[in-house]
Amino acid sequence: MRKHSAALLLVVALVAAVAWSAKAVAAPGDLDPTFGASGRSTLTFPFPKSSVRFSPLAVSGDGSVVGVTGRVGADGHVLSGGLPSPPGDYNYYDVGAGLQPDGRVVLVYLTDSTRVWVTRLMPDGSIDRSFASRFVPIPSADALIAGSNQALVQVDGRIVFAHTMSGQVAQHPSGLPCLELIRLLPNGGADPSFGAGGFAQSCAAERSNALVAAPNGDLFLSAVGQPAAPGGIVGAFRSDGTPDSGFGTAGVVTLTNAPVDLVAQPDGKIVVATADGSIRRLFAKGQPDTGFGVGGVAHTTVPGWMTATGLVLRPDGLIGLLGYSEDLSATVTDHLLLYDATGHVVSSFGTGGDAHLPVHVPGLGGHPAVVQCRDDIVVDAGPGQAGPDQTETLARIQMPSPPPSAGVGGYVLDADGGLHSFAIGASGIAPPPACGAPAGYSRLASARGLSMLADAASALVVDAWGGLHPVSAAGAAPGSVTGTAYWPGWDIARGIVVAHDGTGAYVLDAWGGLHPAGYGPVAPPTTPTTSAYWPGWDISRAVALLPDSSGGYVLDGWGGLHPFGTHASPPTPAASTNSYFAGFDIARSVAFLPDGSGGYVLDGWGGLHSFGIGTHMGPPAATATAYWPGWDIARGLVILPDGSGGYVLDAWGGLHPFAIGAHAMPPTSSGGMYWTAGTARAVVVSP
Repeated sequence: MRKHSAALLLVVALVAAVAWSAKAVAAPGDLDPTFGASGRSTLTFPFPKSSVRFSPLAVSGDGSVVGVTGRVGADGHVLSGGLPSPPGDYNYYDVGAGLQPDGRVVLVYLTDSTRVWVTRLMPDGSIDRSFASRFVPIPSADALIAGSNQALVQVDGRIVFAHTMSGQVAQHPSGLPCLELIRLLPNGGADPSFGAGGFAQSCAAERSNALVAAPNGDLFLSAVGQPAAPGGIVGAFRSDGTPDSGFGTAGVVTLTNAPVDLVAQPDGKIVVATADGSIRRLFAKGQPDTGFGVGGVAHTTVPGWMTATGLVLRPDGLIGLLGYSEDLSATVTDHLLLYDATGHVVSSFGTGGDAHLPVHVPGLGGHPAVVQCRDDIVVDAGPGQAGPDQTETLARIQMPSPPPSAGVGGYVLDADGGLHSFAIGASGIAPPPACGAPAGYSRLASARGLSMLADAASALVVDAWGGLHPVSAAGAAPGSVTGTAYWPGWDIARGIVVAHDGTGAYVLDAWGGLHPAGYGPVAPPTTPTTSAYWPGWDISRAVALLPDSSGGYVLDGWGGLHPFGTHASPPTPAASTNSYFAGFDIARSVAFLPDGSGGYVLDGWGGLHSFGIGTHMGPPAATATAYWPGWDIARGLVILPDGSGGYVLDAWGGLHPFAIGAHAMPPTSSGGMYWTAGTARAVVVSP
């Protein structure tokens, strides 16, 4: 079995150090005994009329694993043990399984005719009747070629798949087939904004074996099979389906060895595995990253020869290479090798960086893989081959524990709901990215706010429609959300704040309304006593709670602070602001000092304006490191737990320290993200 992109990676996020210490029950590289039965979980699938080949996998925000054969929970327990059969008497070859950001599962099957079957399931595994499950005709194909077709689900829910064009349309001058990309809307219809009516073509190679989407929506594929590129190619397409002429040469990088898989890093770099067992990394525009491995290439550590079959990227930057070797006695051994972000072997994993997987099935030749939220790697242990086999086995491999965290770190929220961890100071270690479904599912770039829970390891993200999305760095999201308002199709939510005493949360709407919400076992709190509400006027910008959760303030766009009380308490005392911008919608965020005596309002230019609460004087002026007069670029504000200073977040993801009073300037941050577009939304710190 070739891996290709039958293993669709949906790397959502990871775990905190507390979760690692709790689950360290096996050596790194061993099967994880807490998963199923001794590290394995078996599914049964009924396809009486069809042959099913491969088994693409996807991972959901709660850590469960989804494949074409069913779904298992984070602990290996079978949640659903079979899916309805596709229609007709075709042979079906599954080429993609992916989660849309709202948790619905998209399955894409290749048939033995010139059609592709696309269907969607609800998060519980039942058929989604609102999705028009359908055959998508491929007019450019005489017959679809098994093993050269891939599929993925983008962060905005759109469905992309690649196939080999074996017909006479747009063939290479040599007469060999070309590749075609097709993109569907989240509801299954053709996407008219992609290529020509949803179809885009490339004749740089003929057989694709991996397809990934970069964080900015660009698409990358690896492929083989044209005389001009005997090894293979990596091709790049812009989000509209046109070739990226700035990538390599006319959108193509040629490789001397055949690529078998590739992944896109959050920073835009592309990691490619080739059949000879080596890994290479390319910059976003295709240039070799010579700082990776040795001269840009990380070679296998397996003695003799290993055939690579797949690649997996962990959000902490570690890279797993899947493959198999065969000795002179025809004994086949499967391998999972682990490399660090610089392309060097992680020696604490397995034996010198190599885990010999005790899951091989003769003839399988490799395993699809996903990274679960808890950051273990799950592989498809087969059989998953065409024929009468009626079971599929998943196995989970224990990963190395990360080093203990030092100092303070935090998270930056991007517009699509992604959380990007950062460290503070040279000795700090960035906390692992939080685990949960992205908040940008209602439409692209719809995340509006982020607030940490009292445990400092979980959070809630709010989208533009008021939808709340639990995320966690402790291996499991906080649980389902209850009680909050929800306005589908209406960009009206502006912020989210979670009570520090664990009594619930509040969603802020654009008119100044506060809507209680609960999560997991926590019931929604009572509706707060507010002091301002502006129906029909989009003017509220942020909400913050005092450290004791007794009340807080709504910030309007002019810099006004409007007190409210919680738990039927009277409104918080008025704030004595020292800056107000009447008629000028420029205020962006608000944060309190740890003692609740006052705080700062952030304006869009990066200015910090102190205020006191009640009889307290406002804190001293802040010494900032960045200020952009005339440029509305500042987006978030956070004050450190010791009250010595904090950070201003700009729209590109940059973090700029400031000091309070006579305190020393906080150290610069490392990690996180930095974008050349205004996609950053909020920042929090987590000790």
